[in-house]
Amino acid sequence: MAQTFEVTILGTGSAKPTSSRLPSAQWLKIGSQKILIDCGEGTQMQLMKLGIGFNNVNAIFISHLHGDHLFGLPGYVNTMSLHNRSKKLKIYGPPGIKDLLNLVLHLGRTTLSFEIEYVEIPKQPHTLLVDEFGYKVYSVALKHRVECYGYIFEECGPERKINIEACEELEVPFTWYEKLRNGQNYIATDGSEIDYEELTIQGQPNRRYAYISDTIFDPGIVPYLSKINLLYHEATFAHNLQARAKETYHSTAFQAAQIAQMAEVKRLLIGHFSSRYDDIEPLKLEAQTVFKNTEIAIEGTCYTIK
Repeated sequence: MAQTFEVTILGTGSAKPTSSRLPSAQWLKIGSQKILIDCGEGTQMQLMKLGIGFNNVNAIFISHLHGDHLFGLPGYVNTMSLHNRSKKLKIYGPPGIKDLLNLVLHLGRTTLSFEIEYVEIPKQPHTLLVDEFGYKVYSVALKHRVECYGYIFEECGPERKINIEACEELEVPFTWYEKLRNGQNYIATDGSEIDYEELTIQGQPNRRYAYISDTIFDPGIVPYLSKINLLYHEATFAHNLQARAKETYHSTAFQAAQIAQMAEVKRLLIGHFSSRYDDIEPLKLEAQTVFKNTEIAIEGTCYTIK
């Protein structure tokens, strides 16, 4: 059975909260690992409302230092301390994330019950940040008004399954099964070697989820998103406001769909909607003219990466 790999949308608004949408935040589960992506205002309330035990978060990934993506972070960190968290917390983000959070904590004379380890994202187009606990995380440099990064989360593990019939026929011991799944050829007792592909079959490829936060339309990120299982891409404006999107370094729903189409992703979620839109159904319809398998990211909804 495949491990849990799912994302719960906590906030889909841009710039400011509205009566129906909160600023950006997402809760991601990969196996036993629990990850928060961005932390806009209201994140704690959403987690409590949805019954998510947020004190056991393993890591937080912040895309950039605009308030609608991190103004919930100081309060969230403080609440974890009030709950007597002791486990170290890793926070990933652009340069300045440590100074910003530490300033708030210092001015409030806040002493935390746990240690924070800050990891500043290297200023590179594409960087491997994490390779442990059964998953990998890559950063993707985005083009916004400030230094900004998207994140790609990829489950790790063998992608091949044992061909039981072939292994039994050749009397391959159980102790070799894990090595075969990981691509190692079998060495028999007589010294002969059998290619692992003869003893295994292709299983389910490792799944990937991409979070593309604030960015102008940028085909340069397409190679990193190739055949992603689920892509979340900002769609702040409808395409009739393309000029405004370009001016503010954001994307339209139409442009988000273009990225999904070029990258040949399986599914597209659009979010980060401008507060000018009460009805966002037209943005979905606009995106679907380019990429049919487009959905609106709905707050409180859990999406399985498949």
